[in-house]
Amino acid sequence: MGVKTLKLLFFAQCADWIKKREMELSLEKPTCLKNLVGSLPDLSPIFEHADILRVSVNREFTDWNAEVKNGDEVAFLPPVSGG
Repeated sequence: MGVKTLKLLFFAQCADWIKKREMELSLEKPTCLKNLVGSLPDLSPIFEHADILRVSVNREFTDWNAEVKNGDEVAFLPPVSGG
């Protein structure tokens, strides 16, 4: 059995800001999503736009105070507009 990691997925503008579509991390212990993103310099553009982004943990929308742990999947989604 492999080591579980936290998987981060970046969609649309989020992927453009950080030049990645996904990233995997190994956490020492569960942490708040807001603290995790704020502690990673590579994700500073995501953190700067947190007020307009939607986040989901394990395919369920949540807020930035959600706890994340190894084995979780987190998605960052920009606002959607349509016509």
